[in-house]
Amino acid sequence: MALTRRGSVSPTLLRAEPPPSRLGHEGGRASALQLKAPGVLQYKPWPSQEQSLLAPAETTISVPACLLIGERDRRLYVLGPEKIDYIEADGNYVKFHVGSIDYIARNSVKRLAVMMAQSGFFRIERSLLVNVRAISYVQRAGRGTYSFTLLSGACLHSGAKFRDHILRVLPLA
Repeated sequence: MALTRRGSVSPTLLRAEPPPSRLGHEGGRASALQLKAPGVLQYKPWPSQEQSLLAPAETTISVPACLLIGERDRRLYVLGPEKIDYIEADGNYVKFHVGSIDYIARNSVKRLAVMMAQSGFFRIERSLLVNVRAISYVQRAGRGTYSFTLLSGACLHSGAKFRDHILRVLPLA
């Protein structure tokens, strides 16, 4: 959008026609096809001369708030938080465990703990984040520690330092 010297919008731009490469003609009216989701197009008419191009545009693409990218066999995979059973630290990397498959990414457990809290993940040890929806059952393992058995069959042990945080998330006591 170009502005005049005084900061107002040039009136000629408000009535500008859309570029010919994006035009479609239906009943003599100009329209645009926009990508709504992968493989899905949305028909959206261009604004009429009465409508301003400065009006808020419709949101046509909805992306989940938290998507993670994991690498396996030199391929990148998009992972939704609901698919991940738990996240484990591995040096300067983290491993996303999805069933029996592991994906790796350059990130930290500390950063992911904050980001994934809204998706149902909580920290049970310095190097482990667990998805609440992936827990099959929990057993008391010792003084302030718990053993988490997941739906995938994996068994994870918590640290005593994280006991209070675990009890805030899961009312076990």
